[in-house]
Parts: sequence; structure tokens; C-alpha cells
Amino acid sequence: MNFVLALIFATAMWIGTVVYVGRMVQRENFPMRLIVCVGGFYALAAAFIALFSKNLMGLSVLFRIIGMPILVVFIYGCWNISVSLCLYYAMWAFMSWQLMSELWIGIIMIIQPFTEIGLKWLALIGLLIFSVGNLMIGFTIARWMSEDGKEKIGPRQMISAIVIFTAFQVVGYALGKDEIRPDGGKWMIVYLTQLLLIVILYLQSELFKKSAMRHELALINMLVKKEQ
Repeated sequence: MNFVLALIFATAMWIGTVVYVGRMVQRENFPMRLIVCVGGFYALAAAFIALFSKNLMGLSVLFRIIGMPILVVFIYGCWNISVSLCLYYAMWAFMSWQLMSELWIGIIMIIQPFTEIGLKWLALIGLLIFSVGNLMIGFTIARWMSEDGKEKIGPRQMISAIVIFTAFQVVGYALGKDEIRPDGGKWMIVYLTQLLLIVILYLQSELFKKSAMRHELALINMLVKKEQ
């Protein structure tokens, strides 16, 4: 696989993460921390590219396996938020990156049987998908979710998020199997299922927020009644 395509893959992952956590409180010496984390990220990415230089799908699968721990370390090292929030936002960033990267691979798989795609067009398609996707996330989901890292993720919310994330990965694994091909329609079914799972994760987040607000209002009402 060409180095340019692999570089787009790797860059899109950490840029997508920054989109989610960019509004959070930064740790001291943030620029230096960011340089170190990004440098380490690209060093690992270069090693992966060397191992899977001719296999785009293989690189995608490898990033799925170790991408999450890398993102958690990246977020925790640069932003002053709890480990649970690091894990939660890493899941969001990772799932979003997967949706965009799998859309990129799917489009390539659809077009290739009909015409040969040059490297320039492959790169442009990838850049367009990741750029538009991250812009949409930045102006919608990331803005709606962000509370400057002050929110708390309880055990129930975290467990349910992990369950949804695991289901997302299991469904996404089907995209790497030979029988799941875009031309047969199965690829679209799998992809739409993943979209549904990420919508469920967002609804879960909103439900827990509303539950926390109701609990706070109940406490306020109880204190007001005591003062009366």
C-alpha cells in the first residue's frame, strides 16, 4: 500500500480525536506533550505501514486492535480529564474514524471493478471523506457532548458504552471477510448497522445526561423544601 494512503489513515485517526477533546482543559506544557504524543503516534504508524505496505485492509484491522489504547494514552497525556472520560471519548473518536475509513475502503471496492483508480484519486477520496466527516462531527456531536471535561461517566454508562463499542467492532469485523462485498449489498447492511450503533451510543449519552439533571433538580428541590 502506498505511504500516502497510510499517512491519511493515521493522520485522520488523531485529528478525529482532537475534534472530540479539543475543547477540554489542556495539561501543563501542552505543546510539548502534543509533539511527543503525535511523534510517538507517527512512529508506531510508520512501523505498521512497513508491516502492511501492500494491504490496506490489513492496516485497518491492525489499527482496530491497538488503536484504542493509543488514543486513550494520547488523550490522557495531553488533556486534563479523568481516565474514564479518556476511554469514553476515545471510543467515540475510534468509532467515528472506523466509519469514515470503512466508507473510504467501501467506495474503493465499489469503483475498482469498473475502472482503475489512480493514487491521486484514492488520496483525494480519502481526504474528502475524513475532512467532511470531521467537520460535521466538530459542529454537531463533539459540540453537543463537550462540557470541558467536567462531566462524569458512571459505571452503568461506561459498561453500556463498552457493550455498544464491542458490538460495533464485532459488526465491523464482518467487513474484513471475503463474503461481505459492496456489490452484494451486504457491505451496506453492515455499514448501516454500525451507523445505528453509533446513534444508539449518542442516545445513551443523552439519556444519562437527562437522568443526571433530574437527579440534581431533585436534590435542589429537596434542599429548598428543607430551608422552607
